[in-house]
Amino acid sequence: MANTQHQYLVEIYTRQFRRQLRINRKKIVHGTQFVEELNGEVNDGLRKRRLSYDAESNSRRDELAQARWEIVIQNELDALRAFSSE
Repeated sequence: MANTQHQYLVEIYTRQFRRQLRINRKKIVHGTQFVEELNGEVNDGLRKRRLSYDAESNSRRDELAQARWEIVIQNELDALRAFSSE
């Protein structure tokens, strides 16, 4: 299950990346620097979020914290549904 939550976190940050690309599409016309910076920010955010998830859920051992994370993750996925690849 923890692996699944990590995959869902990756999906959240992928959708955030797509959202930012769409919002800032005019910046992309002027070069790739914006995309590279955004990619770095997204990857950094994902790394920090995974560490928070692992620490707060005690690597899935804390069932209450795990349940809270599952709700938060599902809510974020739902909010970013428009940026899903499906």
